Amino acid sequence: MSAAYTFLLAAALLALLPPSSSSGSQCDCPQNCICNNSKSVICSNLKTFPKLCNGTQFVTIRNSAISTLNENDNLPISVRHLIVQRSQTKSIDEGFFPKGSELTLLSLDNNDIAKADWFKNIPHLANLDLGANHLSKLEVPSIIHLTDLKLNGNKIPHLDVSSALCKMDRSRLCNLHLDGMDLTAFPQGIIGCSDKTKKALQVTFLSLSKNKIKVIPRMTSLKVKKLYFSSNRIKDIPDGTFPQSLTLLIVANNPLGYKGLTVVARLTNLKHLDLSGINYKYFPLDMFHSLTKLEFLSLMKCNITKIQAPMLKNLADLKSLNLQSNHLKYIPVDVWSPLKNIENVFLDHNEISHILQTDEMEIFLFHLKKLGISNNPFSCTCTIVWFSKWMRSLYRTTEILSTQKMNCTSPAHYKGYPLAEFILPNCDKEKSDLEITLATVAIIVLVAFIVGIMVCCCRQGSHESQSKSTILNRGGRYYEAI
Repeated sequence: MSAAYTFLLAAALLALLPPSSSSGSQCDCPQNCICNNSKSVICSNLKTFPKLCNGTQFVTIRNSAISTLNENDNLPISVRHLIVQRSQTKSIDEGFFPKGSELTLLSLDNNDIAKADWFKNIPHLANLDLGANHLSKLEVPSIIHLTDLKLNGNKIPHLDVSSALCKMDRSRLCNLHLDGMDLTAFPQGIIGCSDKTKKALQVTFLSLSKNKIKVIPRMTSLKVKKLYFSSNRIKDIPDGTFPQSLTLLIVANNPLGYKGLTVVARLTNLKHLDLSGINYKYFPLDMFHSLTKLEFLSLMKCNITKIQAPMLKNLADLKSLNLQSNHLKYIPVDVWSPLKNIENVFLDHNEISHILQTDEMEIFLFHLKKLGISNNPFSCTCTIVWFSKWMRSLYRTTEILSTQKMNCTSPAHYKGYPLAEFILPNCDKEKSDLEITLATVAIIVLVAFIVGIMVCCCRQGSHESQSKSTILNRGGRYYEAI
């Protein structure tokens, strides 16, 4: 009984405690925010920085109007990831980040920030995204050990980029994004610095797309695996420019010449290659022979009129082939058999009018996971009925084929008609009639051939008889014995 009495007494005492004693330490979720156990906060449409609870670790703010991040915002020390995107932020006070901050990721992209000199209290920062701001200079102190840096969309001169990179801890930076910065030259700070003790960056991912770079320096000292260099002004690539460690190379939309293509063709470890927009109608037949590890190949917008079988014969590992926006007039049949692992083929925006039914074509379609063939001038005749039937058998239940913008363009009375619904009931009869006609023609040709041989044999026999005739001379007269 004593145990039961003690339990009842304890329950009565708990009931007498005031409610404030249990709820006074609670922290409310800020307005216009979604909170998850006070550790994760996601907000939008704010005009001031939200009041965060101690212990908050992940903060995301988007589409707001917070012009300044200042010390009075009381950012908790516990915050590890802070994302403030598209929020019209112009400035950040150094005191915004508390001493002892545990911040490791800071994303401030798509704002109006013009100055970045507030890194003092965030020594653990590893991932920094300042893309699409108004920076003209960057000062990152050596105490910052970044692994990921994004500066894309800012207008920082290449010399200042090099200077900033040379002041950083060069042994830890792995991913560097410098896209769309109007760089006129390759930042030498990526490869080396005036201080010879500082070696090349250890980046494995490097993106320099959408700049104005004309020359690529020798990069063999880098260990980069993924290189994005599209939409620059590269005309030539000297031998030995790229490291053999490359597995991904994007050099699309550059005025690249034949010599540059031959250099690319020797990067035997490539798995992903994008040559889109390189106006080179006839790629060398052996262009891809050494790229046996290739899994993705894009030749979009290259003005290609024909794909020949020898071009792709060594690409057994190829999974995706993009031939969009060229001038192909038909789907090549003889190129698919070497591509044992092909899954995705994109032939949209070409000049394909007919799709012939062959065993090779049916096998090719059977193994595909995705086929893009929209925006082509299909001629809706009996030669394409089988393909229309194939489309109807799968497009409603799978994602292999998108039928949007797949319409007949000829004959005139079928123009605009959906290809997937195209049916010609007399095609089988026409096919059988055609077969009978062809068989009849074949018999006539055969008979004519045999008759021709017999006539030739008769003539040959006549000539031989004449050659063996004897000429008899009697009394000055010549008698021909036939």
